Amino acid sequence: AGSPDVTFEKISNVKYNTINNSSTATSGYENFTAITTDIIQQSTLPMTVTISNPFNTDQVIVWIDFNQNGSFSDPGERVYVSALGNGPHTGNITIPATSLLGSTRMRIRMHDTGFGGNATPCGNSAYGQVEDYTVNIVPCVPLVITAEPGNATIQCGGDATFTVGATGSGPSWQWEQRTSATAVWTTVTNGGVFSGATTNTLTITAAPVSMNGYQYRAIFSGFCRSTDFTQPGTLTVNPLVAVVNPSSANICNGTIQQLTLTNITSPLPATTTVASGPLAIVIPDGTPGQPLDPVTLAGVNHTINVAGIPAAALITSFNVKLTIPHTYVGDLAIVLKSPNGQIFNLDYLLTATGGGVTTGFVNTVISSVNTFPALSTGTNPYTSTFRADAVTAGPFGPAGPTGYIPTTTLWSALTPTGASANGAWTIAIYDAGPIDQGTLTSWELTVNYLAGIPATGVWGPTTPNTIFTDAAATIPYVPGTPANGVYVLPTTTTTYTVVVTTPLCVSAVTNIPVTVSNPVGTVTDPTSAAICQNDNTSFTVSAASGNAIAYRWQVSTDGGGTWTNLSNGSVYGGTTTPTLTLTGVPANYNNNQYRAVLSVVTCASTVNSGAATLTVNPLPVVTIAVGPTSQLYPGITTTLTASPSGGTYQWSRNGVPVPGATASTLVVTVDELGEYSVSMVDGNGCGGASTASQIISAAPNDILFIYPSPTTGQFQVRYQSLDGNLFPRTLTIFDSKGSRVYTKIYTIEAPYSRMDVDLKNHGKGVYRVELGDRNGKRIKTGSVIVL
Repeated sequence: AGSPDVTFEKISNVKYNTINNSSTATSGYENFTAITTDIIQQSTLPMTVTISNPFNTDQVIVWIDFNQNGSFSDPGERVYVSALGNGPHTGNITIPATSLLGSTRMRIRMHDTGFGGNATPCGNSAYGQVEDYTVNIVPCVPLVITAEPGNATIQCGGDATFTVGATGSGPSWQWEQRTSATAVWTTVTNGGVFSGATTNTLTITAAPVSMNGYQYRAIFSGFCRSTDFTQPGTLTVNPLVAVVNPSSANICNGTIQQLTLTNITSPLPATTTVASGPLAIVIPDGTPGQPLDPVTLAGVNHTINVAGIPAAALITSFNVKLTIPHTYVGDLAIVLKSPNGQIFNLDYLLTATGGGVTTGFVNTVISSVNTFPALSTGTNPYTSTFRADAVTAGPFGPAGPTGYIPTTTLWSALTPTGASANGAWTIAIYDAGPIDQGTLTSWELTVNYLAGIPATGVWGPTTPNTIFTDAAATIPYVPGTPANGVYVLPTTTTTYTVVVTTPLCVSAVTNIPVTVSNPVGTVTDPTSAAICQNDNTSFTVSAASGNAIAYRWQVSTDGGGTWTNLSNGSVYGGTTTPTLTLTGVPANYNNNQYRAVLSVVTCASTVNSGAATLTVNPLPVVTIAVGPTSQLYPGITTTLTASPSGGTYQWSRNGVPVPGATASTLVVTVDELGEYSVSMVDGNGCGGASTASQIISAAPNDILFIYPSPTTGQFQVRYQSLDGNLFPRTLTIFDSKGSRVYTKIYTIEAPYSRMDVDLKNHGKGVYRVELGDRNGKRIKTGSVIVL
């Protein structure tokens, strides 16, 4: 009988090492106790033994010394007995909860039953073989759920996943579903839209709207945990949304606009592989004594270009295949640089490869699928598939050549989208140690992705039909025809529509507004304006056609030599509208010129309006002159004169406008004493007011004024009353005989208040007039002649 090849496999979803050994002897005993793996109490592990040159009388028996007493004869320690035959011999081994923890010997015997009945773990046999290994028994950790499935929301036809997070030994999973929160749970099996039904992640692919509201939970158990179930997660499947590029557009009249659906349907696996072809790039060897010199660290590199991967593709995995004949591949550091500039380490200085290796890497594949073994577990010539080392630094030198130091530990960072997978990919290598040689003879990159068929939709409106199927807009779109993209040529602003129908879904209507602009037409220029200082004004511009017009008002302070854009502020408003407003305009804005720049950006149309001139007239500065005097007594007048002349005026006395006083001059009598001011409006319509007033007051005098005299009988008497002494006065008149003919008390309201007398009924003659205070005490006397 030949020698057995032993494979002691890992349990699904439990990341422990495995024993996978091929012995070389054909009979006798071999000690492989240096080969070990971790196994878990209460676990059940599959095992396969393959016998080279087998016979139908061969039998495989396995013992594990669970109590670690050096004997395999204790109850329960014979864990596997195969049937007779050629094999391969497969079975399961269960690790009891009572087994001792730690390193434990496992014995595998190939027993030829045709030559003796000794089937014990010890003793002699004429034929067969015995091999010993070490298993490290570790405790069983009860399964604990660390993350419930949660909810998932997708569009019709989209993919969803429900994942359970857990810690513990030997988890097993079975997903269930129900069609609503009150329906009966049923078992999910792989197939159709489902995959991963017995893993901790359930994947639903291309879900229809009919699955909206479905719920999912996982039934789980562990090596030392009884069966239980998670909280349910709800799947929300929203209606399909048709996505158009662009979602809206602004075009100039006469421009053809392309509209394209970005949705894809029926995602299918696809692969793009780009190979370097034959190469002969020698990798510089390290210099003895200084292995990491600049030439060594610079290393070598080579670039290939990937093209044709759809922009919407979903990258699923990468494979890098290398052929590098080398006498010691354990000295190589290899990185991959993607088109987006990220650098990822593939291999960092393999160990235990052995010296004098003349084969190196031969069609060695490094994959982004992390379930593949590490490179350090491989053997020459490494013609297999391994996971990447994915380091950014190392203990014996950098993890990549100069200029190619790794920037990420994630494959996904190399290309987050299908579009970014296209472009230049570079492999770079350096040799960290001396006294070995190597050459890069070929490499290739394989990108695996999901690519879908571009979705098609029915477009509208088709009355009138401004939709076409060619870029020149010469072939009209046939209404109702599914198309991935169309070209539109509207003459007015139009909202286009599209509806996508897939085998699973019908989208709602997606609206795509296309705004049509027209160039600026004939411009009506703003009109010049003249205003007074500090007044408001505005300038307006218009165009006979054009949309959507953008406005920008400008000012020139040098007669149109240069122009400056205006911004809204304390004086200016509406600087980007058809009407520019100016508020409280200062005098120094006089002779400014204003124009508007009208533009329709979409049509690259710009027109400058004509210039309007602003005249800012100053406000008049008004002064008052008085002459011949500012102090009056009865019988004299004075004149107030306003400057400048020309315009209309309004005089005011003690703050009250004087009726009819609208000339530039005003004559004032003793009856009009007071404080005078004046306002005016000049010939430009600009108004001003006197900056200082003029006071006309009473002139001091002790004369008793009686006039007219002679008189026909009616006359007036005036006498100055000092300020603050405006008490009533008594006026008494005597005839020539000394008889009193008139007595009256007068109210005094001003320094020379008028006291009117009527003696027409008393005859002609000379009369004596006597003025007294309110008590009749004489103040002053005089006479009057009545004719």
